[in-house]
Amino acid sequence: MLMNGSQTALVVAALAAGSAAALPAAAVAQTAAPAAPTTLYEAFQQSLAEAPPGMVEYDSATQLGDEGLELEGLRITTPEGDVIEIEHVRIDSLELSSITEDHPPAYMDLTVTGLHLPQSVLEEADLGPLGLTELTADIRIDWNVDPDTMTLALNEASFELPGLGTLNVDFSFANVAPGAMDQPMMLMAASIASAHLSFDDDGLMAALIPAIAAEDQITEEQVLQQFSEQMTQLRAMMGDEAGAPAIQGLDEIEAFVQDYEAPKGPLSISIEPGQPVPLAVFADPNAASASAETLNATITYGE
Repeated sequence: MLMNGSQTALVVAALAAGSAAALPAAAVAQTAAPAAPTTLYEAFQQSLAEAPPGMVEYDSATQLGDEGLELEGLRITTPEGDVIEIEHVRIDSLELSSITEDHPPAYMDLTVTGLHLPQSVLEEADLGPLGLTELTADIRIDWNVDPDTMTLALNEASFELPGLGTLNVDFSFANVAPGAMDQPMMLMAASIASAHLSFDDDGLMAALIPAIAAEDQITEEQVLQQFSEQMTQLRAMMGDEAGAPAIQGLDEIEAFVQDYEAPKGPLSISIEPGQPVPLAVFADPNAASASAETLNATITYGE
């Protein structure tokens, strides 16, 4: 979710919702540079003036301080004629220099309500098997980078997809080198201080398992059996030590999938190492159990 300033000003809501692919670079190309904006509202208006006619429309726009903006009834039309609709966007803060100097923002507090992405803009993500013709979502994102302490914190990332489920994520990185936001690969040299992820199913698995069965021309019970066999193989690769964190995690994941028709609660992953652990620990696929212990990683279901 790293955005440069020129893109942020024009399509921050669409980018935050993961729909940047629907807007080619040419659509947000810069023309002759106008006077540097002093507020996010001014930056948004300048970007509108540079966009192709009719590409971005909205019902109302309200300035919220120097680094805030609120939009109602946002509509973005792609060059192919597809329309992305967003009922409400609220940006409480966004680093203005990221727009004037064209770099990813070091902080952003964004709320998107009522995002509607039609199937036509989702490319290979086929919603048909899930019984959907569009993806709808409410999104909340709050992050900040502190160069003085060399930390990056995703304080909150929430994606609520009606009829599918809600995903919540937060994490904190330490030892974040200057320039890492501009070159994401540099983040691999950072360390993870904490991370949490939870998924509360609201129908995704109940639609997904039958869809897999129909595609493979097998029964739902056979899909579950195949998944169970895959989990058994993974346990064997990890040494199958009863009580080991990684093994317990696989048990929780399998239980979550087996309850696909009526989940008993969220599936959650928590990482709480005693001290920051280099992200390189994830690069060794053969050390899953050891990594789980080093990271103090736990997976729970239904709690």
